Amino acid sequence: QAVRAFLSANATETVRLSDEVDHKESYLDDIHRRLILRLFAVDMPLAEKIQARDFVNHLEACANAMEDVADLLTVAVAASLTF
Repeated sequence: QAVRAFLSANATETVRLSDEVDHKESYLDDIHRRLILRLFAVDMPLAEKIQARDFVNHLEACANAMEDVADLLTVAVAASLTF
């Protein structure tokens, strides 16, 4: 949605949606930390814990990539407003 707003030249909506992505990514960071802690407290084979950890880490990487895109959109909006 933020990309769509940016491509539509809607600066206000782009920044609003990018901020929303940043807030949600911070929330997901907290969930990620709690999941990893709980995962290693559970009684299951180590190999399964490692696979689950890797999966959770991949989800976290996706969330981080979305935040990076949102940050770039915000910078692009700021740059477009200065010209």
